This record gives sequence, structure tokens and C-alpha cells, in this order.
Amino acid sequence: MGQDAFHPGARDTPPTALERFLARFVDRAVATGARNPRALGALLDVMSLEKPATRLSSPDMLIPMFFGPRKPHLQGQPLTEPELKTAAPY
Repeated sequence: MGQDAFHPGARDTPPTALERFLARFVDRAVATGARNPRALGALLDVMSLEKPATRLSSPDMLIPMFFGPRKPHLQGQPLTEPELKTAAPY
């Protein structure tokens, strides 16, 4: 089920409760993967079609989803100005 179902006029009927739940689950999985390396591994396994979607119900994914992020969101850019200059010689 893709995000297209949530756009007005994409379908004759609105998304079902199950579709809304699955969309929230995927949104949460993506947010968790952005801050937890093990959860990101599970997410990438599924997104790259290396593992079935049931991989998202593994402890690697569910524990960080339910108990919060391992790392906080960055408050600024991850590189200092000198590092940026070195990384982008153009």
C-alpha cells in the first residue's frame, strides 16, 4: 500500500483503518531507522527487497520503535566548516 491512497481523488474510497495503521507503522519505522543503526538495517533489508516485510516485526525494529530513539535528531550540520571545505573541493 503506497502513500498515493492518501491523496484526494486517488481512489473512490478513503483508506481503511488497516491501511492508515500500516502507513503510520511505516512512518514510525522510517523515523526509527533514521536514529537507530540496527533498525535501519531491518528497514533497508525490506526496502531493498532482500527480506520480506515481516522483517519489520523483528526485535531489531520493534524494540527501538516502542522504546524510543537511540540517537537524538541532529541539532545542526554534522560537519564543521573546515570539514565541509575538505569534503567539497569545488
